[in-house]
Amino acid sequence: MLTLLEEVVLLAVDEETGSLRSTREFGTAYALTGAVFFDLALARKIDTGTEAIQIIDSTPTGNAILDRVLTAMAQRPDLTTVNQWIETIFERRDDLEKEALASLVRQGILRHEKSKRLWIIDVERFPLVDKRPLHHVEVRLAEAIFTDSIPDTRDIMLVSIAEPCGLLGYVLSDTQIESRRERIDTLCSLETISRSFTDAINALDFKVHREIQKKAVPKRPWKRRIAALSRWLHIYVSMMSFGILLFFAVTGLTLNHQEWFSGQRRTNEYHGSVDLKWVKTGDAKDVAKLEIVEYLRRNHGVKAALADFRIEDQQCEAAFKGPGYEANAFIDRETGSYQMTENRFGFVAIINDLHKARDTGTKWAAAVDVSAVLMIIVSLTGLTLIFFLYKRRLAGLVVLGVGAALFYLVYLILVP
Repeated sequence: MLTLLEEVVLLAVDEETGSLRSTREFGTAYALTGAVFFDLALARKIDTGTEAIQIIDSTPTGNAILDRVLTAMAQRPDLTTVNQWIETIFERRDDLEKEALASLVRQGILRHEKSKRLWIIDVERFPLVDKRPLHHVEVRLAEAIFTDSIPDTRDIMLVSIAEPCGLLGYVLSDTQIESRRERIDTLCSLETISRSFTDAINALDFKVHREIQKKAVPKRPWKRRIAALSRWLHIYVSMMSFGILLFFAVTGLTLNHQEWFSGQRRTNEYHGSVDLKWVKTGDAKDVAKLEIVEYLRRNHGVKAALADFRIEDQQCEAAFKGPGYEANAFIDRETGSYQMTENRFGFVAIINDLHKARDTGTKWAAAVDVSAVLMIIVSLTGLTLIFFLYKRRLAGLVVLGVGAALFYLVYLILVP
């Protein structure tokens, strides 16, 4: 016959994933604690009142797990209440879980599987091999709840563990539980030891969550300020720079595949003449640059910045450049006639040049610098926050390391 501890573990094993589960935080740990407590009572090793607990027989039970707990209780005569012993056994929850799982594996009911997550983190699973013992436990629970007769003491204890510890929902539906709520509550309060266990678990749960809340807030004021500032910056700078990040992500893709948009180029040619006195001068310094540039802007809609203006003996050349745009005008100094070629490379070329800050002027270049700083802040505050998320810190740092290693590996493999 399985112990209540082993039956509780079977109820907690997820048949699909092979991991332990509960609908209540720490529910499985509470259930393991209560199961050992009830197993010792069933073996007539301990006796409980509403609050007090005493050992009535310290001889071994023959079960290694129960005997270790019984020996520990015998060595602590200063612990006399149910609450004290529930807390003490709760501290051994990890050992209880490992020992009960190992026992079920030895009996051929579970199988122990080991694997790696992200090639680093060890993952253990315990899928069911023999489903008959679990089915037997589920049938006993259902019969205890859906019949009106008084169940066996062992089954009453099983209900008293499964209900407050969040395991009953894996056997019955919410509708079934609610329809038999009065019966379940009656069973949970039928035995003095059951009532004592429920009260002790509720007191322990309050204490555990109070300790968690204390640990969740950094004890040192500067840590608390860093966490709060990092969270505030991460949230609001992320929201503010979302559009910026999306823009640079999209343009990074279009820059990498410029051949997809090569057909967007449009070329126009213009001919005309400027005032001869602007260009036919004795000294190149007297060429009217400003007048020529403004004339070309006015007559041909040139809005890009002047990138270069060269003066030679026979001609002048004015070059205009902007995002996705260029125009070059060649002016004959003898006649004043000119030819201007204008190239418009399309919308994608415009956003690509904005990404590179090419031909955009110093103000846009400064805006790109600000965008880079914002994204650096988002990245660093996200990294800072992971150090305050104790449960996810190791996994987060492992993923960070794996991501960096993969990026470097891709560089080594793909870049000649």
